[in-house]
Amino acid sequence: MPVSESDPLPPRGKPDIQYQVGYFSTDASSNQPANGRRSTKARKGNAIPIYLSLDLDADGITWLYKDKAGQRVFKSQVKLLIGLSEAQAKHNFLTHFDISEKNKVCGHNLQLIVEAARRRIQKWATAGAGAPI
Repeated sequence: MPVSESDPLPPRGKPDIQYQVGYFSTDASSNQPANGRRSTKARKGNAIPIYLSLDLDADGITWLYKDKAGQRVFKSQVKLLIGLSEAQAKHNFLTHFDISEKNKVCGHNLQLIVEAARRRIQKWATAGAGAPI
């Protein structure tokens, strides 16, 4: 995909900014009706993964706990992974977020470099092999 120097970075995607930190603390069958939003698999007692996310549209930092479908979960319903504190979960999320953002910027910059090289090669090919670079 061609990129020009004036193109901004692509918008941040939602899957890039969530990180699994635990599971739903109770069996879904004990507090969810059969026609509730939880899946049949979840109602059979399987663990429901919970992800930590940031609300980037809010003023300041708003931490959100969500299930795989993106539905908000109350903090009191989250059982963190073994040995993981809330502070460590937030630190892990921010580390994951930083790496994701760095990779996005590096990928964009690499596309800019490749496009600049292609333009230079085309200019050189048009001018001929004997033309100065």
